[in-house]
Amino acid sequence: SPLSAPRDEALVAAMAPRRLIVAAGEAASMDPAAWLAAHPRAHAVLSDYTAPSLARFALGHREGLDGLHVRGDAPEPAARAGTGTFRLPVPDHAAFPPERYRMPMLGGARFATLVTDIGCPHRCAFCNSSATGHRLRDLDDVAADVDAIRRLGVPHVFVKDMSFGSVRAHAEAVCDLLVRAGLSWHAYARADDLDDALVRRMAASGCRLLQFGFESGDPALRRTYGKRLDDEVAAAAVAACRAAGVKVGGHFVLGMPGESASSLLRTLRAARRLRPDYVSFNIATLRQGSAFARTRAGALAPAVGRGLLAARDLMYLAYYLDPAWIRRALRDAGARGLPDLAASGLGLLRTLGRPGRERGWLRRLRTPPADSGRSDPE
Repeated sequence: SPLSAPRDEALVAAMAPRRLIVAAGEAASMDPAAWLAAHPRAHAVLSDYTAPSLARFALGHREGLDGLHVRGDAPEPAARAGTGTFRLPVPDHAAFPPERYRMPMLGGARFATLVTDIGCPHRCAFCNSSATGHRLRDLDDVAADVDAIRRLGVPHVFVKDMSFGSVRAHAEAVCDLLVRAGLSWHAYARADDLDDALVRRMAASGCRLLQFGFESGDPALRRTYGKRLDDEVAAAAVAACRAAGVKVGGHFVLGMPGESASSLLRTLRAARRLRPDYVSFNIATLRQGSAFARTRAGALAPAVGRGLLAARDLMYLAYYLDPAWIRRALRDAGARGLPDLAASGLGLLRTLGRPGRERGWLRRLRTPPADSGRSDPE
């Protein structure tokens, strides 16, 4: 993280002054030369973790280091877009004790993470996941990883692909591996990548939750973002999940260029129509390597201003305090899930600010969706 990097580097340097310090992640890999210039303690920046360069560098090699930018080397492209497949050995899952990692939206299940591709084939203007192209992980490596997770005794897998299902044959093959291992799982997905048949296959293989980026309830803003997603397609994906018994997470981005109070209200109303099992209202940020970062620096949410955080808090309250959502959540949680549901609710309330001061927003957010004239049905 750019915020913690100076402290992190100082800590590592103090604990192990002769160790190599290699930075990775968005802030470093999108412009390695600039990062190294600003962080003198770092020796290199890793922009492609699928390459064997890091191990070679640690062993003293200084040639054949694809995807690794070493201090003093000639400048090279920060992110190398690619297609095809990549190999990745099984990580040491036991290094992250499973008992310490729980998935709140799935009853506190213990989980491990699984990567079956990197990058994204889509081109949303606010996102940088497509900057490195889109590559599929070799299925033999995926199979070995799934087997390692099964042997560790972890019952649930978080598939960390940016858009699981975008390559259908690959997704179906991963489903087959997961069902044979007897693991439940959840993933990020694009609503326009799925159809009823694929959702049913995912559900049959153990999928319990799909997290969709709906981004905005304003179609014009979605087009500006490069998110070519029709309202009908989003609704169809949610309906397919509900029919298959798969929970839905709805993610929205607030404060992108062109955002206004009216578009925020449309986003809340879209969330109420779609009725995800949970919503995530995210404040926009300029992601390095994204189209917006290259062309619209500093142009986030000029019409919303400092009221954006208060508006987001109110949107959370308006969504989660809706009687229809509460009834559905209580019904789905049952007696066993009630403590987790209560803990999640209390955690949300503790993290919110004091939106009650924004009384005009509160009145508007309490207004029923214009297209229904009443609260959303259960």
